[in-house]
Amino acid sequence: QIYISYGQKSNAELLLLYGFAVERNPYNSVDVTVSIVPRTESFVKELNDESIPVDPLAEEKIAFLQSVGRESMVDFPCYAD
Repeated sequence: QIYISYGQKSNAELLLLYGFAVERNPYNSVDVTVSIVPRTESFVKELNDESIPVDPLAEEKIAFLQSVGRESMVDFPCYAD
């Protein structure tokens, strides 16, 4: 008996590379990018747009992200289940 492992691939990768897709593929995902815009007072002033409010917690949010080793932009997979 022989087993073949195609690895952790999305349906798009399986279809492109091997010509088939799996109905309930746990690796079938879309990467979603989330970013925090630092609406600090200085940042909002640079934009020169009165309609954009200053976030009073912007500095604290940025400091927290830095303290836990995170960037202001994060990619994560979103599964269609």
